[in-house]
Amino acid sequence: MAVGEYVPNKFIWLLDNVELVGTVYAIASTEDGGHGDDFAVLPDPNYRHLIHYFRGNNPLPWASETEPGVMHLETYPLDFSAINRYERWVPPQKPDGQRFQVQADDGTSRDLQVGDHVRVTGRWVIDHHPEYCSLPAIRIPPESSRCRSRGWLRVGQTHTELHPFDWQDIRLVGSPSPGDATRCLLSLAAPLYEQQYVGNWKWAANEFAGVSGKVFIDDSEPNFHSTVSASITLDAPPLPNLPATSLRRLRWTETVFKLGTGMNLGQIRSVTPRESSIDVQVTIAATGTTDGRPSILGPARDRWVAQLEYAVFWMLAGNEISCITRSSGGGFPPQPGPLIGVGGLFPNGERWWLRLADAVRALQEGHRFFMRVGLGTPVNIVVKGSGTRTTLGTDSPSGRPDPFLDLPACPDPPIIG
Repeated sequence: MAVGEYVPNKFIWLLDNVELVGTVYAIASTEDGGHGDDFAVLPDPNYRHLIHYFRGNNPLPWASETEPGVMHLETYPLDFSAINRYERWVPPQKPDGQRFQVQADDGTSRDLQVGDHVRVTGRWVIDHHPEYCSLPAIRIPPESSRCRSRGWLRVGQTHTELHPFDWQDIRLVGSPSPGDATRCLLSLAAPLYEQQYVGNWKWAANEFAGVSGKVFIDDSEPNFHSTVSASITLDAPPLPNLPATSLRRLRWTETVFKLGTGMNLGQIRSVTPRESSIDVQVTIAATGTTDGRPSILGPARDRWVAQLEYAVFWMLAGNEISCITRSSGGGFPPQPGPLIGVGGLFPNGERWWLRLADAVRALQEGHRFFMRVGLGTPVNIVVKGSGTRTTLGTDSPSGRPDPFLDLPACPDPPIIG
């Protein structure tokens, strides 16, 4: 057992703009004697790591021991004396008595309800109320205190919160459509710690011993986590009802929003594509200081933090190309430029569109594209040229215009970046 750093503020900064997706478990109200300023969310599996390392969230210190682990959310802003990194938060605190509103995709809103599946963002912090560990003892019927005694010394729990959070942007989470991308913003920080010596305002013996307000470390029952990990599985949207010959390729993107000073992305994360999903593993190892342990203030100094967003979607295409997209050429009036994309229709009438490079790759991997010339027999599309001149066309004899380039322009193709 060891005594760690002194905690200089009630809240310790971990990360800003942290996303949480889960089910609303409880909502505070003024009728309960509070301000109606907070509610609790049961995280989805991909966000469970945000509370996993805190026994004070599993359950919360004031909750019954039979309740599940949840994330606590509050709206009131923190001033410079309350947290170890001060940055102004917008929007302001929610007015007392005003009910939380949740927004649907169609732009409508209604009162937030227990059981809603929601997406919220906020400031991820560690909150210190170690004296709350004794609250279960006053429940009816009483439950065992979650405090811990070391002789005359008293140890309590920390817990983590989103505090404050954007209470003006609480969104319902629905099922993705086949043409959508599923997304997850993964946030992680280290070190994380679970227990603290109760401050002198509640336990004078800790003050006399010089440990009041310091982190309590127990290596026999690890409660100080220098290395933390998160694992997510991100499923692609459901596939539409397509012909068996249609192209379907799983695609994913990664966007780095935050990476701690001196950290290397390739060393902390791995991505494993599956048939219809990706598995992402992120591990952060905070390095020690002179006493061999990393400082709890590291995340607020942009050390040992990561925020990575992943999107998974399907690249879909039929076999018949019925339109093309060309860049703008020069001259006056402007002449059509090189081919940059192709498109067509699925049997259900939905449009598909591919960038040229994706269409070339699909052909090279064995997918068949064709076009129709008038009402005649389908004509196969082939890869023509090489290198920067690689394009698509038909096997039309040399010197003759390629009918492929006479196809009409695709309506409303995606913006070409």
